[in-house]
Amino acid sequence: MFYTVRMDVISMRDLNQNTSEVVREVAATGRSVTITSNGNPIGVQLVPTSRAAGALDELVARGRASSPAVHGTIPMLPEHDTTTDTASALAADRDEERW
Repeated sequence: MFYTVRMDVISMRDLNQNTSEVVREVAATGRSVTITSNGNPIGVQLVPTSRAAGALDELVARGRASSPAVHGTIPMLPEHDTTTDTASALAADRDEERW
């Protein structure tokens, strides 16, 4: 592959022609690669899995996100009442609002 120096940026054309090689290099080096179109970043990056797992931690460190308030599994929503016709209840509520 012709990317013997640090590969931080790659054009969509080069990525299209060398996808397997680029992905292998990202995985081997652990560096992310920004994809460009006509020399301008398009807002897409190839990121190694090990770094992707810490994306929330990185956003929290930058103040762009907050840590989850509750750790563990997300509680399930309550069961839906299947005895009530939702469309009829909604229509009744709308009728009450109109008059």
